[in-house]
Amino acid sequence: MSAKALEKIRREVEEIGALPTLPDVPMRILELIASEESSMGEISKTVSRDPALTANILKVANSPYYGVREKVGSLKLALAIVGLNEIINIITSISLVRMFGSQKSPGRFDRPRFWRHSFGCASASQMLARELRFAFEGVEFVAGLLHDIGKLIMDQYFHAKLNEIWNLSEKEGIPILEAESRIMGVDHATLGAWLAQRWHLPAALVEAITYHHSPLDVLALPTPSGKPALTAIVHLGDILACEPDLNFTESSASPEAFGKNLAWKIILAERPDLDRERLERFVGKYDEYKARVNALVEAVA
Repeated sequence: MSAKALEKIRREVEEIGALPTLPDVPMRILELIASEESSMGEISKTVSRDPALTANILKVANSPYYGVREKVGSLKLALAIVGLNEIINIITSISLVRMFGSQKSPGRFDRPRFWRHSFGCASASQMLARELRFAFEGVEFVAGLLHDIGKLIMDQYFHAKLNEIWNLSEKEGIPILEAESRIMGVDHATLGAWLAQRWHLPAALVEAITYHHSPLDVLALPTPSGKPALTAIVHLGDILACEPDLNFTESSASPEAFGKNLAWKIILAERPDLDRERLERFVGKYDEYKARVNALVEAVA
């Protein structure tokens, strides 16, 4: 599809109000974090303006996901113990669930399962980035959490078309992405990227959402963000979050699909010292991964 045709679809989507705005507090938090002059005190003060958000942050910070040894009873303590990047992740997670809801909607779209997969991808991306020693400063969690956000837009604002997409995919045996493009004129990855741009999120995050199904395409961009490994890691995290034993989504994947994936070319280009042993150590963390993601989903939802 031509750029002109895509822009026409984008305008149509925006005209009917299908791209929501990020709530004031999370938006202000992102602005403060981007400012080199901001302090933890300012961030704590901004969050405290939303009592419900504050309560949820403390609930998540005290969940088994973060494994803190002492009770976290204040935002300042949460910032000190959990860390600024993790607080950002918590705020983003809670804000998204509050914005779109976590209850099952009418029809075939299963929101609880969608969130489990999204948090699964976020957690897998974070664990993979840490294992491979990429210093993304928490962006990988947000990228994993948002990678499929376009699907929520489809369910929330184009529910009838989403049913057409599933019917077409089943009838003709084609991938969901292809069915989305044929019915909507745009797939969920592109729609999610439009939302991320509207929220003024960093270019690397927009790339990860846009190309999480085709990470090698990032290398061909005329003006890339310079962080192609982030997209590659979210792609691999998405595969891990589809692993059948995790029961996060109807999709399925395998360790072979993970280990032999072409996305590793991007990662190995930046980390030529990596070996098969390190990959196997990560794959061996499935049980830890499942338990931590379950704890996070229960705390946020």
